[in-house]
Amino acid sequence: MKPKMFLLLFLSLFHLFCSTTSKIVTNPNGVEVILQGKSKGITPVTIELNNFIGEKHLVTFRKDDVLLKKVELDRKVNWFTILLSPLGLGLPLLWLSGANEEYFFDLQILTWSDVFEPKNFESADKKCNSIGFRLPTDMEMKFAYESGLTRKWGESKNLFWTSTRIADGVYHKLDSSLATNQFANELYYTFNSENGVFGKSSPNNAYLIRCVK
Repeated sequence: MKPKMFLLLFLSLFHLFCSTTSKIVTNPNGVEVILQGKSKGITPVTIELNNFIGEKHLVTFRKDDVLLKKVELDRKVNWFTILLSPLGLGLPLLWLSGANEEYFFDLQILTWSDVFEPKNFESADKKCNSIGFRLPTDMEMKFAYESGLTRKWGESKNLFWTSTRIADGVYHKLDSSLATNQFANELYYTFNSENGVFGKSSPNNAYLIRCVK
């Protein structure tokens, strides 16, 4: 067999037998998993990633036509086996197979409040806290926009206050990326629900409020 043909056959077999089986679990379960644009079932669900090592796989979670989250899964290979003459062709075959992996994603569905009249940031923060809610994070507003939820808000299409998340369950008012800026304590996140654009503003300005919990 010519070297070129051998290489092509080897690469084809290498690609064919690269696989990782991954179980996707969510909280709550019952969420549709979409891999590379194709539906793979409802969580908990087991999917197979058939690509080269290191390739990223875009996974989207959706429930009731609402986009909940988008993530990229990195393919991991934990061990390999060399099979000699697997097809009687006298060719070695490298078979890479990842151990079964489980991914867990917390997709607690947010409850959004009604829209409240424009207030400065401090008043907006207090308003949400007073009803047992909080200001949404920048990413929560982004997902609300991408899922089409903000388009259902009708006349309330305008600038809204958001907050930033600095740890699980810990929310902060300030844009931490501006830590080296002398005006860091004066700039806060805003979100335009009509075009999905983020901005920053003085906390003294008044913007609409949507709270979440």
